Amino acid sequence: MWAQLKRLSILFFISLWLLNGSLMADWNKQFDEQTRLLIQELPQFQDSSYLKKRKQFLLARREILKDTEMRNKFLSASQEDKFMLHREDLAMILKKRKNDRMHDLYPWELSYLLGSSAYMLPSFPIEMGGKKIIIQELEEFEFGKVISESYPKKGFPKEIVDKVSLETYWKAHLQAYILGLGDLVVQNIGVSPSGIIRFFDNESSIGYRNYIVKTDTGFKASFQCESFDWPQFRADLDKKTARKIKAYLQGFVGFEDRLKIYLQHRPIDFDINGILERLEHVRNFEIKEGVSFRDFYGSLHPKLSRGLKDLNHIVQSILKRKVGYGASLLFMSRWINSYSLSPEENAMVQGWLHTYID
Repeated sequence: MWAQLKRLSILFFISLWLLNGSLMADWNKQFDEQTRLLIQELPQFQDSSYLKKRKQFLLARREILKDTEMRNKFLSASQEDKFMLHREDLAMILKKRKNDRMHDLYPWELSYLLGSSAYMLPSFPIEMGGKKIIIQELEEFEFGKVISESYPKKGFPKEIVDKVSLETYWKAHLQAYILGLGDLVVQNIGVSPSGIIRFFDNESSIGYRNYIVKTDTGFKASFQCESFDWPQFRADLDKKTARKIKAYLQGFVGFEDRLKIYLQHRPIDFDINGILERLEHVRNFEIKEGVSFRDFYGSLHPKLSRGLKDLNHIVQSILKRKVGYGASLLFMSRWINSYSLSPEENAMVQGWLHTYID
């Protein structure tokens, strides 16, 4: 009897494994078919860089799906866990997001529909045993270094920031705003050796709200980024750079029509009206000589923008060291709850909130 039960148990687990493998293969096959149709119907996905990356990802997927040890590690991870592994032989990073999200894919693909993919790290989803995994290519870029035990723990050395041209800064951040990148902390912003900004870890994308939300202790702004600390945030455009930014925005023409086709094949859940609203705001902002990116930010949140300098002074007094506008915004929206404020500090914070947020 025990031998019979043992055989039945083995058959059950073999059947379950085969079923999972079949479901996995079906999902991956469906994703490939979606991609084939996108390539067929949208010339932007016929771009050589997209096709090259897709080929690399498909080869990596084949190797990853054969890796039993890696499969077991991902299958044993909780649905709620964020789990990451490196495959040095494939020059890839594998990430399992919370609740099987694959939002890293969308900013990369949508950047092609905006006419520029230079600033988004390529991402590709795989289903393995019923769980979705995002794979990303290991790239050569630098990001923030540890500078403190308190917030912000990381910062960008001047020699890295100086590599980034004002043109690149504007292009990358306008695209980040449109695509709703919601986790632009310093460790999610890379700079390539040639000075190109690369946004990665873009799980929190597309869905953020286009307005400020007041909280018990601070607020959450729709667009905030630690690279607002960089001097490029406040630098004025010269005539030549302004002309280049205007030319860049021409790549956004027709985005709405391309997005409709995209959504026919990638049935994703994001706020379409929100992304179109952000796109329209970029189009309506006058790019000209003498305008800074801070001016653009001020057009999004005029009242908040007027209080940035005061906010910066308050946060610096709390942290007892110099920080920039980006770190100040993120401190108020994310990290203030981790600090025990004195009555005087709390009064300054509440006074600022009453003046610029309420």
